[in-house]
Amino acid sequence: MSSLIKKALQLREKINGKSVVPVSDELLESESGITAQDRDKIIIEINDLVDATRLEVQPSTFSFASQRKGSFLPVMVNVVAASVLLIAGVLIFHFFELGEESIARPTEVETAEAEVLEAVKRESERQLREKDLQIAGIQGNLEGLRRERDLLQLQADTKLGEKEEAIRKALQGELEAERQRLQQQGLSQEQID
Repeated sequence: MSSLIKKALQLREKINGKSVVPVSDELLESESGITAQDRDKIIIEINDLVDATRLEVQPSTFSFASQRKGSFLPVMVNVVAASVLLIAGVLIFHFFELGEESIARPTEVETAEAEVLEAVKRESERQLREKDLQIAGIQGNLEGLRRERDLLQLQADTKLGEKEEAIRKALQGELEAERQRLQQQGLSQEQID
């Protein structure tokens, strides 16, 4: 700020004694309707007014002393700002703590869902056990039918074998009877075979 004061003092020294209002070419022209004497009077009056109201620039001109010490307001602003930050920090911590608890602790909806899922799981396990019992029953029935079939097959084979044997014996008996009859008629063994 001291350089601005120096510049202002230098500017004042340059202007000192000279007209502050510059005289332009338009004012000098005769078309403006103002005579040269009137124009000079006006310029002198303006310069006198400017000199009378001119502020003297000194190093003490721009230094201001406060009427009272101003430390209360900045201290209060800092205290309020610190309080706001502290409250915000506590609220953020509390918010995240609640969020963490809600993640860790199941809610009623999650508990109800878990109960429903558990009930569905128990029901499906019961149905699977019933199906396993039905499958085991069907497999037992199939095994019984296989055994029965095998037994019937064995009985049929036995009966067939017995019938075959009976037919064979009957045939042999008839064959033997025919042989004896042919032998009684006087045919030789070679002729009969």
